[in-house]
Amino acid sequence: PGFKSYLFDFLDKEGISGEQLYNCDETGLNYRMLPTRTLASKKEASAPGYKKSNERVTILACSNATGNHKLRLILIGKSKKPRAFKKLTQTDNMPPWYTHQKKAWMNSQIFKTWFEQEFVPAVEKNLVA
Repeated sequence: PGFKSYLFDFLDKEGISGEQLYNCDETGLNYRMLPTRTLASKKEASAPGYKKSNERVTILACSNATGNHKLRLILIGKSKKPRAFKKLTQTDNMPPWYTHQKKAWMNSQIFKTWFEQEFVPAVEKNLVA
């Protein structure tokens, strides 16, 4: 018996439904990064002064196993107040939950804050409904 059958047996034994089972996954998005290979020219990547862009954000997505409860995305950038948000008065109500970190990486403090302030209240609200 593999992990999948063990998991299903455990969930059945404990009475946990797909509504109560959540999964999160994070990914990095490097934007403004030129491809390392092109069909047109190899000169750009080897041109003097060429430097790979390290502009990135980390995105964390989370939903329950049935897929009917999707939490808002976590978006982690490097800037405390990105220029793209300058006209927003409150970033708390944006579709993604935005925060910042020096390298735009997830860390334990960011996860703990998100878990307590966003995940737990949203899941409690969903499971009571």
